[in-house]
Amino acid sequence: MNISAVQNYNIAALQLKQQAQTPKVQQNKTFAYVTSPIERPFATYPAGYVPYQINFEGGDYQKLPQILKLKSLKNLPCIYCGTKMIPSSVYYDLQFANNKVGRTVTEFINAIKPSVLSLDDAGKNIYKTIENIAKEKPDAKVGTYLDKIAEKTEVPNFMKKLAERDLTTKEYTQRIIEIISPYEEGLMPVEKALFKEIKIANAGETKKSLQDIMNDLRGLTIDILNKKQNKVIADIETTAHQELRGATKGKVLDITRRAKELLKDDASSGQFKRKDFIKDIKRIKTSNTREQNVINNLVKIAEQTPNSEQDLGAFVAKYSCKLNKNSSLEAKQRSNEEIAQRLINPSIASVEHIRPQETYKNIRITHTVPKDNIANLSLAHRSCNSERDNLSLAQYIHQKPEVKSFIQKHVDFVSDAIKKGELTGMDDYPQQLKTAYEEGSHGAIKITLPSDK
Repeated sequence: MNISAVQNYNIAALQLKQQAQTPKVQQNKTFAYVTSPIERPFATYPAGYVPYQINFEGGDYQKLPQILKLKSLKNLPCIYCGTKMIPSSVYYDLQFANNKVGRTVTEFINAIKPSVLSLDDAGKNIYKTIENIAKEKPDAKVGTYLDKIAEKTEVPNFMKKLAERDLTTKEYTQRIIEIISPYEEGLMPVEKALFKEIKIANAGETKKSLQDIMNDLRGLTIDILNKKQNKVIADIETTAHQELRGATKGKVLDITRRAKELLKDDASSGQFKRKDFIKDIKRIKTSNTREQNVINNLVKIAEQTPNSEQDLGAFVAKYSCKLNKNSSLEAKQRSNEEIAQRLINPSIASVEHIRPQETYKNIRITHTVPKDNIANLSLAHRSCNSERDNLSLAQYIHQKPEVKSFIQKHVDFVSDAIKKGELTGMDDYPQQLKTAYEEGSHGAIKITLPSDK
C-alpha cells in the first residue's frame, strides 16, 4: 500500500469509525458543536449539523477530516506567503525512505560465498542456481528467483534474509533527492539552496552521504558565518561599553568573551549556539530601569545572530560536525534522516489558528467560533505559522501587508478544489475563511469569493 493510499484509508477510517458514546452537544445562538472528537459516519450527525461545524475541543484538531483533506491537496499555496506547501505524504515518504532494498543476484552470491561450504546439499543447489543466473543477469533482483525456487523446494531462512539489505548512506541520499525533487520549488529559500548543493555533490560518480555533504559545506561556509556572528558580538560589546557600568557591564562582557572563544577556531572545544547566547543575555537582570532597557536592546541585537531558518551557513553549522583539535570529526553528528527531514519541515502544511489560540485564554473575550473549529482553521507553512506566532491578524497584516494577496490566492485555490470535487462536504469553507479573516483583521483583509463576482 503506497503512502497516498494510506492517507485515503485514514481519511475514510475517520469518516466510518463508529464512536461508542454519542458526544454531548452544546448550543448557543451562533453555532453548535460537540465537546469530544468525532469519529463516526457523517450520516449519524444530529439533524442540521455538518462536519465542518464540529469542534474538536479537547481532542486532536489535526485529525479533523477536513484538515486531512486539505493536507492531501497538491500545490495548495500557503495562506501567508503564497508558495505551494509540501503535502504531508512527502514527510511519510521520507520516514520510509531508509527501508531495506532488494539485493541483486551478484550481491547475494558475494554475501553467501563465505559460508557456502557449510551449506547442505539443498542449499548448495540453490546457490549454484543463483550463481548461473548471475552470469547472465548480474543486476537482477535475487528475491524474484528465490520466490520461484521456493515453489519447488524450501529456501533456508538465512537466504531469505540475505535477499534484502540496508541502504548505504549514499543510496539513501539518492533516494532523498528523488523524493524531494518534485517539490523543490516549495522549499524555503535556505533549504532550497542547500538542496541544490546536495544535488550538485551527488551528481558525479562519487556519491556521498548527507552527513559528508554537510561536513564538506561546513568548510566552505563557516568563516563567512563566523564573521556575521562576530559582527553581532562586536555590536553588543560596543553598546555595553557605551551604555552600561559595573557588574552589569561585566556580565555582558563575560558572555561575549565566551562566545568569541567558541567562534575563534572551529576546531576549539564546545560549540557556539545562538539560542544559548540569546538566553544568557536575557538572564541578566538589574533593578536599574535604564540599564534593564539597555539589556532588552542587547537581546534584540543578539537576535540578529544568523539562524538556521534564514542563513545557509547557520543551517550547515547546526547540521554538520565540527573538527576537533586532531582534525577528526567529533562523535556527535546529526543523522542522515534528521538532515533529510529538516529540509522539508518548514515547508510542510501545518494547521493555523486564524484567531490565535492565546486569545481564547482571555475569558473577557467572547468568541462566536470555538478555537479548534474548522471555521477557525487554515493551512500555512510551518515556518510561516511559527513566524506569525500569537500575533493578531491586525498586527500581522500591519507588519506584512503583502499577506493580503496570498490569503486571496489560498481561498481561490480552495474554492477551485471544491468546484473540482476534491473537497467534498466543505462547500461553506471558503465563506468561513472569508468571515474569519475579515472579522479577525477588523476589515483590513477583504476576500472575494466566486459567488461575489
